[in-house]
Amino acid sequence: MDNSIRIGEGKVTITENVIGNIAIIAAEEIEGVSKITKNVTATITDIFSKTKQAQGVKVESTEGDVVIEISLELVYGSMIEEVSRKVQSNIKLNVESMTGLNVREVNVIVTGLAVNKNALDKKN
Repeated sequence: MDNSIRIGEGKVTITENVIGNIAIIAAEEIEGVSKITKNVTATITDIFSKTKQAQGVKVESTEGDVVIEISLELVYGSMIEEVSRKVQSNIKLNVESMTGLNVREVNVIVTGLAVNKNALDKKN
C-alpha cells in the first residue's frame, strides 16, 4: 500500500483505515442504508491480520488506484440497486475529493435488510 502524496518537502500517507472511515461515513449518508456490517470473509481476515481496518470495509491499493468493498444492511423496502449505486457514487466522490486518490471500484455487498416492525404492522 502506498497512498502517499508529495506535499512541499515531504509526503503525507493516507492509511487504508482512513479511506475505510471515509467510505463508511459516505455510505451512511445515503437514505436506505441501515448500517455497515461485516461479512464472513472480513471477520476471518480480521482474526489473522496484523492491521485493523474499518469495520465492514475492505480497502486495497493497486497501481495508484483504490478498490473499496463495503458490506451493508439496507432498510427493507428500499430499491437495492438504486441505493447501492448511490452508495458507490457517494463513496467515490468523497474518497477522491478528500484524499486526491483515484477510486477504481466500489463494490457493495448487501448482507441483510433491516425491518421496521411499525411499518410491517401498518401493512397488516
